[in-house]
Amino acid sequence: MKRNENTRDRRFEMAIQNLELMKMAGLSHHPYFRFRWKCGLSPLNNGRPAAVIQGNLHNMLIGRALARYLAPPPPPRLPRVSPERAILLGHEVGTNRPVLIDRNILTQNMLIVGAPGTGKSRLMYSIVDQVMRQNKRIR
Repeated sequence: MKRNENTRDRRFEMAIQNLELMKMAGLSHHPYFRFRWKCGLSPLNNGRPAAVIQGNLHNMLIGRALARYLAPPPPPRLPRVSPERAILLGHEVGTNRPVLIDRNILTQNMLIVGAPGTGKSRLMYSIVDQVMRQNKRIR
């Protein structure tokens, strides 16, 4: 009797782990994975078949959960700037979207950090040049 209880307890522990993995992978409501999870808990699947079902489900979920956990975050949303007040800082790597700031932000503190030769001074020259070409007042 004791051996049967240990097996059942282990099966429930594995089911809880699989449920957590389903949540981590974003699959907790997916019908296929829910069905596999319920099959592993079914009283009709005692012993070895239930362990095999739970083990297979665990193997399917662990990679999906890890892939979702390690996925890069979505790119940050850049603020919208009206074209008449836009200062171009450069272009985003990968998407080549223009990175713009509002020229009125230039009255606030700014920190430009980088290793020697990465274009800090060139960026400042570019900002000053754009402000002068716009011939508009900074508020």
